[in-house]
Formats: sequence, structure tokens, C-alpha cells
Amino acid sequence: MGAFGIELPIKVSAAQIPTFEELRAMFAETREQIAELRLSQKETSKQIAASQKETNRKIAALGNRIGELIESMVEGGIIRLFQSQGYLFNRCSRHLEFNNKELGIEREIDLFLENGEYALLVEVKTNLWQRLLHTSLA
Repeated sequence: MGAFGIELPIKVSAAQIPTFEELRAMFAETREQIAELRLSQKETSKQIAASQKETNRKIAALGNRIGELIESMVEGGIIRLFQSQGYLFNRCSRHLEFNNKELGIEREIDLFLENGEYALLVEVKTNLWQRLLHTSLA
């Protein structure tokens, strides 16, 4: 029976108990390992951040390509739709920018159709959000 009447499952001899210097060396080694781990974690964090940035860039580029594809599909369809209604547009411009610093207006129009008498401005969206609808019509 051990101290205080408690039976210890493991018997340790005095020779097995580390000395103060051995404990000090073990703590120093542990501190060194923790420092190395922190450095490794910082490097891993940098790599993850770089990977996330690249992934975001690729997703944005894919989104742009999808937007361009949808705009191309809309362009042909909208011209045919208005031709069937008797409006013949002989000019179509893509990504036309309008800027008026005095009025504080700066817009980019996806499709600008015109025929000398009529002009049609088309903003192509792959998602319809009410907030964007109100902003576009303002």
C-alpha cells in the first residue's frame, strides 16, 4: 500500500525518477518542439491562404466565363425576339461604359442595341435578386 493508503498501479524506483537536470532538458526539448510547431503552423497558414486566394481567383474567372457565355446566348435571343416584334437593331455593342462625373453616374451595360431610332440597354444577370433589380432600374 502506498502513501495515504492508496495502491499505485505502477511501481517506480528512485532510479527511474528523472533528475532536475533531466527534467530541465525535457522541458527545453518540449519548448523547442513547440517553437518548431508554431513555425510549421505559420507556414501551413501561409500555404492555405495562398491556396484559398488562387481558388477564389479561379472561381471568379469561371464565373466571368459563365457570365460571358450567358451574355452571348442572350444577345442572339434578344435580337431575334425584338426582330419578331418588328424592331430591327443593326448595331450591338457589348460591355459599353457610361460615365458622367457631374451626375455621379458610372455604369457598364452588358448589351447596347440600337438602330438609329431606338436604343435598348440590356443588363444580363445569372441570378435575380430584388435588390439588384431596384438598383438597375434606378
